[in-house]
Amino acid sequence: MFIHMKWLILSGLELMTWAPCANAQQTDTAQVLVHYKFLHVRDTTNRANPYTENMVLFVGKTASVYRSYDKQLQDALFKKQMQDQVANSAGSPIKFNRRFAGTPTEYFQ
Repeated sequence: MFIHMKWLILSGLELMTWAPCANAQQTDTAQVLVHYKFLHVRDTTNRANPYTENMVLFVGKTASVYRSYDKQLQDALFKKQMQDQVANSAGSPIKFNRRFAGTPTEYFQ
């Protein structure tokens, strides 16, 4: 019991010291949407087949994000398929086949 109380008190003190330092980010609405076709030669011995990916840049008044449009579409498709399978499962086991597409890295400015 004493160890749990000590842990709880230390955790509370730690939260109180970090709380004033935390700054909430303001949400921003995209004002401009730009689509890119990203091409990169990963294998210089096979220049005829470069890596390609569709990218998108969302530009707002105070923030912007550059991310994979292919990944965004694949994530939306997976979410819809998952919701459909759950709705139609009627209590039976569900199998999800997740296909990963696109770069998971996002750049925020």
